[in-house]
Amino acid sequence: MKRKFAVLILIALIAMLVPASAGASGVPAWLRPGPGSVVNAALIGDEADVYVVVFQAPALATYQGEVPGLAATNPEALGEVMLDPASEASQAYLAYMAEYQDARLAAIEAALGRSLEVSFRYRAALNGVSVTLTGDEAALVAALPGVAHVERRSFLEPLTERGPAWIEADQVWDGSATGGLPGTQGEGIVVGIIDTGVNTDHPSFADIGPVDGHDHENPRVVHYGLCAPQNPLLCNDKLIGLYDFTGTGPEDDVLHGSHVASTVAGNVVDATFLAPTTSYSGLISGVAPHANIISYKVCSSLAYPQLGACPIDALIAGIDQATIDIVDVINFSIGGPGTEPWTDPLAQAFFGARAAGIFVATSAGNLGPGPGTVGRPANAPWITSVAASTHDRYLANALVGMSGGGSPAPADIAGKGFTAGYGPAPIVHAGDYGDALCLAPFAAGTWANGEIVVCDRGINGRAEKAANAAAGGAGGYVLANDEPSGNGLVSDSYVIPGVHVTYADGLVLKAWLASGSGHTASIAGVTADISSEHGDVMASFSSRGPNAAPDLLKPDVTAPGVDILAAFHTPDPANPGPD
Repeated sequence: MKRKFAVLILIALIAMLVPASAGASGVPAWLRPGPGSVVNAALIGDEADVYVVVFQAPALATYQGEVPGLAATNPEALGEVMLDPASEASQAYLAYMAEYQDARLAAIEAALGRSLEVSFRYRAALNGVSVTLTGDEAALVAALPGVAHVERRSFLEPLTERGPAWIEADQVWDGSATGGLPGTQGEGIVVGIIDTGVNTDHPSFADIGPVDGHDHENPRVVHYGLCAPQNPLLCNDKLIGLYDFTGTGPEDDVLHGSHVASTVAGNVVDATFLAPTTSYSGLISGVAPHANIISYKVCSSLAYPQLGACPIDALIAGIDQATIDIVDVINFSIGGPGTEPWTDPLAQAFFGARAAGIFVATSAGNLGPGPGTVGRPANAPWITSVAASTHDRYLANALVGMSGGGSPAPADIAGKGFTAGYGPAPIVHAGDYGDALCLAPFAAGTWANGEIVVCDRGINGRAEKAANAAAGGAGGYVLANDEPSGNGLVSDSYVIPGVHVTYADGLVLKAWLASGSGHTASIAGVTADISSEHGDVMASFSSRGPNAAPDLLKPDVTAPGVDILAAFHTPDPANPGPD
């Protein structure tokens, strides 16, 4: 199946497709005895958990015709660009895979002496299943014929009004930087967002763009998943597909998927961002505002104890379905510690998606700034990993007007913080009250005069520290970095006015607070500073290369990923509207 290209940027990737082959015995490689490998097995033999079992036979996207009588389906083998799941060859191989998986499952059940409950079957990007096993059973399954890999379920984490203009996407939109081709703003491209779901009623995902009036068309005609047939309460010609692999419904309950989807392909929206102490208005837009979206919800704060936890079995199910749907692009802003991609089932699923002709972009990870911190699956050579850098909008804030103390008061300290101003007010260090890191809520009445409280960064969340200080009566908040290098500044919105300052400035501030008495200060309040000098600075949290396993230069590219303003929705029944 050929594809008409209407993309913003074409990036050439080289993927090594290694076909399965029969040995001298004539037995296909995927029917030979193991041993497969077991990763992250339960330490206690009878402890049961979900395991992903990968079979040796190729998936639909990678099958190159090894079975007599079954034609190849891999696009490269056919001289095609994209996988065609509806072709006669694909339908025949899918039927074969169903029988193959049934036979493998029957063999596993016979070896275990019990029946299995299958959570997911993978067929397009990866050939495998997810089932519940004990650690001992996982080792037994790995040794069975046809099994390539067994891995206990692990959890990954979900890892802009200025962004598109900063990367000059607007010059692609108007056709001035397309080499004579028309600017499309992504029209005709279907983007698969594998994340935490989307807020379906947000204007970023409306059929008709609220600012430019663009009336979307569905290039596929059909709708997908929970949208099929079109569900007008959830779906339209912009948002053409919804899936839920968590059992909680397709709506975003983590606040991440909506943000990501609107950053990638959201409509142009005249938005007001409401922080607890201030607001900010401006136009926001996805990089491809006229593209269509299919959402694959694979993470949920409701289904799992971990906030936003993304189980690997659901992640692979989302990738597999996106491959069947043949989206043009997959965005995967999820990650975890790096693993070996040659056996990692998550990376292998993306190998299948890439083989199907789908462009995959994934976050490089948030484990920076140390070297070799690119995570999983961004370290796989067949997908594009994207680091996070700044754009030209800087949400500046500052601690100003300091006075008092036993030594000269510091000059104004520049920082960041998406909050209102505050003060003058007394200023103190939380360390003098037994908790420098502000790890727990302070007792009510700890501060009676609306003090500005300085907390050290580390361990718990930046905004959580502000809330803990506010619980004790703080009227303002300063977050001081805890390391001399590596920790950048972030324009968070806090429950009270606040400012984030550097390690060096924090040392000066705390030294002054340790001298004398009667310290006072003010928080200036946020100011949007637009200047090119703020752009293209690597975020401190962004993972760095080079890669250790495999030995690759990663990340591949960098793009704006700091202080991005985009859609989200708070799951508050008292405030059900879009944000």
